[in-house]
Amino acid sequence: MVERLLKFPVVLLLALFLQLVPDRSHATFVDFESGSLNTGSGGGIFTSGGGWQGGAFQFAWDIDFDAATGQYRYIYTISNPLAANGALARNVGHLLLQVSTTFTSGDLLGGTTPLAGPATFTAQADSAPGSNPGLPTDLYGLKYDVTSVTLLTLRAPVDGSFYAKDGECNPTHPCSPGFSKVFAYNTGLTDPAGAFIRVPDTQTSTPPLTPVPEPTTLLLLGIGLIAAGAAARRFVDKD
Repeated sequence: MVERLLKFPVVLLLALFLQLVPDRSHATFVDFESGSLNTGSGGGIFTSGGGWQGGAFQFAWDIDFDAATGQYRYIYTISNPLAANGALARNVGHLLLQVSTTFTSGDLLGGTTPLAGPATFTAQADSAPGSNPGLPTDLYGLKYDVTSVTLLTLRAPVDGSFYAKDGECNPTHPCSPGFSKVFAYNTGLTDPAGAFIRVPDTQTSTPPLTPVPEPTTLLLLGIGLIAAGAAARRFVDKD
């Protein structure tokens, strides 16, 4: 009888605990912030042309946050809002996405795998040989070869920059006069008063180690304890 007396309340409390404790293995993201820049007049992006000018190149970001884990989910998308299918006149060869200078590979908790980085990509003249023509200043960040990037991290958002490049100009896809390459970047990359995107910051979000129980949770736990005590008394009375 003693064994039954001890086992039943323990099983009941364990079942109640498992029911009330939230599942931390699946993040629940909610909207945090979003925005976009484009190559239209006052859109905040400089481009060398090649079909990306006049608002035909847009860089958008959508950031979600999960309070339980402290994770931020960054989703970046490059598209052409002037085209019905969103396709760019010239495809993106690669994208450089700025992150904080203290950002390491350990801060990447999931998402799109970068081709390189985090690393410093050095400035390069438009006419100079290299993979980042027209990059006006050094940029510490991640390199991707896709137009949609997802990034999971504990780093909170802050103003930052990007650089995107297509390929060589040719007779089929000529560039604007005076430019030998097709590239784009936000104006904030060269002008502190310019436009910026939102990127992972130096600051790290700290998720709650022990979630504070809601009033309803406490009430249910109390009811469970009372029920367990009543069950134990019934076993004692039957003895």
